[in-house]
Amino acid sequence: MMVYSLALPAWAAAPNGIPGPLGIGYWGNEHLSLRYWVSPTMALDAGIGFQFVSNATRFDLQLGLPILMKQYPALFIELRPGFELSSQQNVTTDITLSLSALAEWFLPGTENRLSVSGGPRFGITMSTPAIGLGTTTMGTSATGIFAGALHFYF
Repeated sequence: MMVYSLALPAWAAAPNGIPGPLGIGYWGNEHLSLRYWVSPTMALDAGIGFQFVSNATRFDLQLGLPILMKQYPALFIELRPGFELSSQQNVTTDITLSLSALAEWFLPGTENRLSVSGGPRFGITMSTPAIGLGTTTMGTSATGIFAGALHFYF
C-alpha cells in the first residue's frame, strides 16, 4: 500500500507575518491561482483559467516570480516578472512576458490569512493566429491597478 501526501519542503519559508508559505486564490479575470513562498523574499505563482465562448475554448496559463521589495505589518510591495500563455481554439495563441508592481494588502481581522493585491502590469505580447487567419503580430500592453489577486494563506 502506498501513501501519498502533500508535504511542504523544509526550505519553504513565508515572509514574517503570514501563517504559511502556501496561498490559494484568484488572479486576474478568470484564473485560479497558487502562490508558494520559496523564501522570505521570493514566491512562485501559477494561474490557470478556462473560458467557453461560442464554439471555441480559451485556455490561459500564468507563471510568475513575485519578489518582496518592502514589507510592512499588513502590506507587501512586490515586483512580479511573469510569463503568460493564452490560446483560443481555432483563433489565436498569445505569449506574453510581463512585469507587475504589486501591493498585497492583508485584510484586518483575518490573522494575515486573506490578502488582496493589485498594481500596474506591463507586457510584451506575440500573437499568432490560427492557420489562414492572418500573420503573427507583436505589441505592448498595460493594465491598471485592478489587475489583481485574492489569496488565502495556509
